[in-house]
Amino acid sequence: MSNATSRIGRDVQEHADNAREQATKVTDEAKHAVRSAVDATREKLGEGYDQARHYAQDAYATAKDKGGEAFESIESTIRANPLAAIAVAAGVGVVLGLLLHNKR
Repeated sequence: MSNATSRIGRDVQEHADNAREQATKVTDEAKHAVRSAVDATREKLGEGYDQARHYAQDAYATAKDKGGEAFESIESTIRANPLAAIAVAAGVGVVLGLLLHNKR
């Protein structure tokens, strides 16, 4: 009986060792898959951030250019027609004054 018991013990130990090896292998594969997914996600996020930053910089530059052009246009119009500019500014002031006065 001790021979059979010894053989069963060795078989159980062998199965336990195989199970441990398989678990280690599966765990290592899972770690690798997770690392790969994290790396891919990090790369995609970096690309998205770079694209968003580039888009924001382009939008800022465009807005700055358009704002500068609008300012120059308004400035040249005021220089060409100073009396009309004063009249428009006074009219806007009166309208704003009436609107603000009526709200109180």
